[in-house]
Amino acid sequence: HLDGGYSVFLGAEQRTRFDAVFLATGYGMRENSDTAPAGGAQSAVVIGGGIHAVDRALGLLADAKISHVTLISESGFLPQSHAPAAVGAIVTDQPMPGTLRGAFRFLREAAGKADLEGSGWQGIMNGFRSRARDLWAGLTPEERARFKRHVKAIYDSHRNRLPPEHYQRLH
Repeated sequence: HLDGGYSVFLGAEQRTRFDAVFLATGYGMRENSDTAPAGGAQSAVVIGGGIHAVDRALGLLADAKISHVTLISESGFLPQSHAPAAVGAIVTDQPMPGTLRGAFRFLREAAGKADLEGSGWQGIMNGFRSRARDLWAGLTPEERARFKRHVKAIYDSHRNRLPPEHYQRLH
Protein backbone atom coordinates (compact mmCIF):
# COMPACT_ATOMS: atom_id res chain seq x y z
CA HIS A 1 0.00 0.00 0.00
CA LEU A 2 1.38 3.46 -0.85
CA ASP A 3 0.91 4.94 2.65
CA GLY A 4 2.16 1.84 4.45
CA GLY A 5 0.25 -1.19 5.52
CA TYR A 6 -1.41 -3.73 3.29
CA SER A 7 -4.32 -3.76 0.87
CA VAL A 8 -6.47 -6.85 1.13
CA PHE A 9 -8.93 -7.63 -1.65
CA LEU A 10 -12.14 -9.00 -0.20
CA GLY A 11 -13.84 -9.77 -3.49
CA ALA A 12 -16.37 -7.92 -5.62
CA GLU A 13 -13.92 -5.07 -6.17
CA GLN A 14 -13.78 -4.39 -2.42
CA ARG A 15 -10.36 -3.50 -1.05
CA THR A 16 -9.52 -2.67 2.56
CA ARG A 17 -6.31 -1.35 4.10
CA PHE A 18 -4.77 -2.91 7.22
CA ASP A 19 -1.63 -2.09 9.17
CA ALA A 20 -0.89 -5.77 9.82
CA VAL A 21 -1.81 -9.08 8.18
CA PHE A 22 -1.65 -12.46 9.92
CA LEU A 23 -2.10 -15.88 8.33
CA ALA A 24 -3.46 -18.29 10.92
CA THR A 25 -4.22 -21.45 9.01
CA GLY A 26 -3.32 -23.91 11.74
CA TYR A 27 -0.59 -25.52 9.67
CA GLY A 28 2.25 -24.63 12.03
CA MET A 29 4.33 -21.54 12.49
CA ARG A 30 7.73 -20.85 11.05
CA GLU A 31 10.44 -20.09 13.59
CA ASN A 32 10.98 -16.56 12.30
CA SER A 33 7.28 -15.64 12.22
CA ASP A 34 6.38 -12.37 13.91
CA THR A 35 3.70 -12.80 16.53
CA ALA A 36 3.11 -9.11 17.21
CA PRO A 37 2.12 -6.36 14.79
CA ALA A 38 4.66 -3.70 13.93
CA GLY A 39 4.74 -0.66 16.19
CA GLY A 40 2.03 1.87 15.37
CA ALA A 41 -0.34 -0.71 13.91
CA GLN A 42 -3.97 0.16 14.63
CA SER A 43 -5.77 -2.30 12.37
CA ALA A 44 -5.12 -5.93 11.55
CA VAL A 45 -6.62 -8.72 9.50
CA VAL A 46 -6.36 -12.37 10.51
CA ILE A 47 -6.89 -14.87 7.70
CA GLY A 48 -8.03 -18.29 8.89
CA GLY A 49 -11.14 -19.83 10.35
CA GLY A 50 -10.09 -22.16 13.12
CA ILE A 51 -8.95 -21.97 16.69
CA HIS A 52 -5.50 -20.58 15.73
CA ALA A 53 -7.12 -17.67 13.90
CA VAL A 54 -9.48 -16.99 16.80
CA ASP A 55 -6.58 -17.06 19.28
CA ARG A 56 -4.66 -14.59 17.14
CA ALA A 57 -7.66 -12.27 16.73
CA LEU A 58 -8.43 -12.32 20.46
CA GLY A 59 -4.78 -11.64 21.27
CA LEU A 60 -4.78 -8.65 18.95
CA LEU A 61 -8.05 -7.36 20.41
CA ALA A 62 -6.51 -7.55 23.88
CA ASP A 63 -3.73 -5.21 22.70
CA ALA A 64 -4.89 -1.70 23.56
CA LYS A 65 -3.05 -0.30 20.50
CA ILE A 66 -5.08 -2.32 17.98
CA SER A 67 -8.48 -0.70 17.53
CA HIS A 68 -9.83 -2.91 14.74
CA VAL A 69 -9.37 -6.60 13.89
CA THR A 70 -11.03 -8.29 10.94
CA LEU A 71 -11.17 -12.08 10.87
CA ILE A 72 -11.56 -13.68 7.43
CA SER A 73 -12.50 -17.35 7.15
CA GLU A 74 -12.41 -19.13 3.80
CA SER A 75 -15.46 -21.18 4.73
CA GLY A 76 -17.35 -18.27 6.26
CA PHE A 77 -17.69 -20.19 9.54
CA LEU A 78 -16.07 -19.54 12.89
CA PRO A 79 -16.13 -21.85 15.90
CA GLN A 80 -19.45 -21.75 17.74
CA SER A 81 -19.91 -21.06 21.43
CA HIS A 82 -19.88 -23.59 24.23
CA ALA A 83 -23.14 -23.72 26.15
CA PRO A 84 -23.38 -21.06 28.90
CA ALA A 85 -23.47 -23.84 31.52
CA ALA A 86 -21.53 -27.09 31.36
CA VAL A 87 -23.22 -29.69 29.19
CA GLY A 88 -22.19 -33.31 29.12
CA ALA A 89 -22.59 -35.68 26.24
CA ILE A 90 -26.19 -36.45 25.41
CA VAL A 91 -26.21 -39.87 23.82
CA THR A 92 -29.52 -41.22 22.65
CA ASP A 93 -30.25 -44.91 22.50
CA GLN A 94 -31.56 -44.50 18.98
CA PRO A 95 -29.38 -46.15 16.34
CA MET A 96 -27.33 -43.75 14.23
CA PRO A 97 -28.23 -43.88 10.54
CA GLY A 98 -25.42 -45.28 8.44
CA THR A 99 -25.47 -42.61 5.73
CA LEU A 100 -24.12 -39.08 5.85
CA ARG A 101 -27.49 -37.57 4.97
CA GLY A 102 -29.30 -39.71 7.53
CA ALA A 103 -26.78 -39.01 10.28
CA PHE A 104 -26.98 -35.25 9.85
CA ARG A 105 -30.77 -35.32 9.64
CA PHE A 106 -30.67 -37.26 12.93
CA LEU A 107 -28.32 -34.63 14.44
CA ARG A 108 -30.47 -31.69 13.28
CA GLU A 109 -33.61 -33.26 14.73
CA ALA A 110 -31.91 -34.17 18.02
CA ALA A 111 -30.37 -30.69 18.33
CA GLY A 112 -33.73 -29.06 17.61
CA LYS A 113 -35.39 -31.19 20.28
CA ALA A 114 -32.60 -30.40 22.77
CA ASP A 115 -33.00 -26.67 22.09
CA LEU A 116 -36.76 -26.91 22.69
CA GLU A 117 -36.08 -28.71 25.98
CA GLY A 118 -33.59 -25.99 26.96
CA SER A 119 -30.45 -28.13 27.00
CA GLY A 120 -28.89 -26.76 23.79
CA TRP A 121 -27.35 -28.46 20.78
CA GLN A 122 -23.87 -28.71 22.37
CA GLY A 123 -24.69 -31.86 24.35
CA ILE A 124 -25.98 -33.56 21.21
CA MET A 125 -22.73 -32.70 19.44
CA ASN A 126 -20.70 -33.96 22.41
CA GLY A 127 -22.59 -37.25 22.24
CA PHE A 128 -22.16 -37.52 18.49
CA ARG A 129 -18.40 -37.19 18.76
CA SER A 130 -18.23 -40.58 20.48
CA ARG A 131 -20.12 -42.14 17.57
CA ALA A 132 -18.51 -40.25 14.68
CA ARG A 133 -15.62 -42.67 14.17
CA ASP A 134 -17.99 -45.60 13.59
CA LEU A 135 -20.07 -43.52 11.19
CA TRP A 136 -16.95 -42.45 9.27
CA ALA A 137 -15.71 -46.04 9.02
CA GLY A 138 -19.01 -47.07 7.42
CA LEU A 139 -19.19 -44.28 4.84
CA THR A 140 -18.42 -44.99 1.21
CA PRO A 141 -15.55 -43.08 -0.41
CA GLU A 142 -18.16 -40.99 -2.24
CA GLU A 143 -19.89 -40.05 1.03
CA ARG A 144 -16.55 -39.15 2.63
CA ALA A 145 -15.79 -36.87 -0.31
CA ARG A 146 -19.28 -35.33 -0.02
CA PHE A 147 -18.67 -34.70 3.69
CA LYS A 148 -15.40 -32.90 2.93
CA ARG A 149 -17.04 -30.78 0.22
CA HIS A 150 -20.31 -29.87 1.90
CA VAL A 151 -20.27 -30.54 5.63
CA LYS A 152 -16.73 -30.39 7.05
CA ALA A 153 -16.59 -26.61 7.60
CA ILE A 154 -19.97 -26.58 9.36
CA TYR A 155 -19.11 -29.69 11.38
CA ASP A 156 -15.75 -28.24 12.46
CA SER A 157 -17.39 -24.96 13.53
CA HIS A 158 -19.67 -26.90 15.89
CA ARG A 159 -17.03 -29.40 17.04
CA ASN A 160 -14.35 -26.81 17.89
CA ARG A 161 -16.02 -24.36 20.27
CA LEU A 162 -15.15 -21.21 22.13
CA PRO A 163 -15.92 -20.04 25.65
CA PRO A 164 -19.06 -17.86 25.47
CA GLU A 165 -17.14 -14.69 26.41
CA HIS A 166 -14.64 -15.23 23.58
CA TYR A 167 -17.45 -15.92 21.13
CA GLN A 168 -19.17 -12.68 22.17
CA ARG A 169 -15.90 -10.72 21.85
CA LEU A 170 -15.64 -11.77 18.20
CA HIS A 171 -19.18 -10.68 17.34
